[in-house]
Amino acid sequence: MLRPQWRAVSVSCVFVSLLAGASCSSPPSSVPESPASDIRQFEAMYAAGDLEGIEKLMQWIRDEYPKRIASVKDSLARSQYDQWYHRALFEIGLARLALCDRDGAEQSFKQYVTEVDNLEAKLEAEGRQIDSVLPVIRDFRARPLLKYIHEFYGKVPSVDFDLQDMWATGNKVTLKESRGKVVAVVFRRPGDRRSQGFLQAIDKLVKEREKEGLVGLTVGFLSGKRTPEGDAIKIRDHAAELASLDVSLPAGFDPDSEKQSIFRGTFATVGTASFAVFNRKGEHAWFLQDPRDVDSKVAGRVIDRLLKEEAR
Repeated sequence: MLRPQWRAVSVSCVFVSLLAGASCSSPPSSVPESPASDIRQFEAMYAAGDLEGIEKLMQWIRDEYPKRIASVKDSLARSQYDQWYHRALFEIGLARLALCDRDGAEQSFKQYVTEVDNLEAKLEAEGRQIDSVLPVIRDFRARPLLKYIHEFYGKVPSVDFDLQDMWATGNKVTLKESRGKVVAVVFRRPGDRRSQGFLQAIDKLVKEREKEGLVGLTVGFLSGKRTPEGDAIKIRDHAAELASLDVSLPAGFDPDSEKQSIFRGTFATVGTASFAVFNRKGEHAWFLQDPRDVDSKVAGRVIDRLLKEEAR
């Protein structure tokens, strides 16, 4: 999920009503100057892995914000409300995907893409520009996730984690040998600081739940022409980084430096970090772009659900 910029947590009408299992059916007597308090609550829910709460909050935003937009005078505040009115659809899709609601996620992502397409065309006809955040989410988040749902979700990938001579650790993990287990994979460039915290969180989770059938690994990618000397340096440096982070996951590199076939065959992102989870049947069960430490609770919720599933 896209991370909002606000950090503090405050009590709002949304917070009180959602805890009570109700909804704010009418706007507060004084409309807030911005959606900051609502988005702070979203961030708190996300950090706690409260997927159900996120979906309920975003549905409330879809119902409430048109009334707020109509009454807010400040143009900047109106644009913020408008952005989150549309963006809520995307966040609903992410929550549903993590909750294993494939059809609900697909519906939300499709609706988001259509809504942003129509809004962009309308504003262009009026000589105005759309908030740049909305098409960025559409093109680099929603559309790729629709591709993931259509082409990868629920399917066993055509490739396995056969890293050949590019394992950086003695331990190895493949989907074939892990059938009956849940497999968590962190795809990242060694040395990527943005994903270090998330990598450590997954390593910790694997250690805690290994006896329940959770295994994991981390895979990097190569580019350009390979040489034995260069490969040896990459393996050495990767192993050293993992040791410095106290990470003991099996690790290595996609040996295909030209096409990155393992990355592309598992929908992993070449260039930026990504995360995938495969269920006990070896099927794609969840995918996350640009994983960071704040995503660890949501990832834990997904993995917990999959560990409770029986392999059929």
